[in-house]
Amino acid sequence: PLPDYALELYARHDLTTHGWEGVGTASVEAGAESVIVELPHALLPNGWMNSMFFVLGLCTDTDNDGLSDAFERLVAQTDPGLADSDIDGMPDGWELGMGLDPASDTDGNGATDDLDNDGI
Repeated sequence: PLPDYALELYARHDLTTHGWEGVGTASVEAGAESVIVELPHALLPNGWMNSMFFVLGLCTDTDNDGLSDAFERLVAQTDPGLADSDIDGMPDGWELGMGLDPASDTDGNGATDDLDNDGI
């Protein structure tokens, strides 16, 4: 039997490690023997009607940065064990939410960088 968990569903055209997209969630009740995920075609990325692979990941956020471990591994390519993967002073979840790159410490988006060049 499976434990009680919330799961995230990721899809990809092939089985490479980069480029997975989050496409839904599923719940597993304690004691369940299997998981059935129904995913309407409308929820899939454009043109993804055929040839898809899926991965289920736990919604666990080990480093408490606001991103699930599965999202960090499959989509953001950040370290699920470090809240600030690029060590620039900003948590990965905040950086991603602000449109910044949480995996790069050389892209000028660190806590001490001046994105708009206003001297502040």
